Amino acid sequence: SETVESYTAFIDSVVPYMRDARYIRMNGKPVLTIYRPSFIPECASTIAAWREHCVKAGIGDIYLIGVKEHTWDANLLELGFDAQSEFHPGTIFRHCVDISSQISYMQDFGGIVMDYRDIVEQKKYFLYNYPKLHRAAMPMWDNSARRDNKGMIFEGASPELYERWLADILVEARSREDLEDHYIFINA
Repeated sequence: SETVESYTAFIDSVVPYMRDARYIRMNGKPVLTIYRPSFIPECASTIAAWREHCVKAGIGDIYLIGVKEHTWDANLLELGFDAQSEFHPGTIFRHCVDISSQISYMQDFGGIVMDYRDIVEQKKYFLYNYPKLHRAAMPMWDNSARRDNKGMIFEGASPELYERWLADILVEARSREDLEDHYIFINA
């Protein structure tokens, strides 16, 4: 089908990049991170086909990281991913404190304002956990410019709080024994 062909075309298109010596690798395997795995039809068979394609292309096995989605709680490891990663603010959203009513606005604002300081001071990023999970941090968040004044803003972000979040997840990453290497992700 056209969808299968498009996913085959995709993996074929990234093979030249994976051949490059500068490409990011996990224990020698080229890393491929998939945002929104729920969008991949027949995800498990597509992933298996990607692996087979890369082996036939001389790349060898690849290291696939599936990005966790807050609206789709599938077991990504069972689907064939080697590991998982967070993607904020989605994966931390349910633990955040809504402070929208405490903010004075210069114009009408139809979005939501969350408390960044609370996330870090309460270490809420550790409330979300799965096997083989690569952590993520966000230095700040404000997507209102692209959400027509209905976005999400994290109030109170600072370099100091971001440093604490980052330090916390770096320490945890080094202690995790279920991961092949200690990568973390930054979502800006």
